[in-house]
Amino acid sequence: MSGGSAEALWAEFAGAEVVNDDFAAWTFGPGDDATLATKLAVIVRDGPKRATTSLLLDYEEKSEPLPRAGDYSVVLDGARTAV
Repeated sequence: MSGGSAEALWAEFAGAEVVNDDFAAWTFGPGDDATLATKLAVIVRDGPKRATTSLLLDYEEKSEPLPRAGDYSVVLDGARTAV
């Protein structure tokens, strides 16, 4: 599925897998670079990109929990559409 909402994409995935209802939806790169976000989302969807990394300081500054093994995410393109 491509081009739907993060919730719809998650519902389709969760229906086929044994997962909980907890997921994150996010874009790659700086928020103002829609072209980069879309390019990276496409290579995730198509398979060549299978891992990513992030900056610990970013999580600390935003008081967000760190990702853990087994977490799930829905990647959004530059238009904030689930891919």
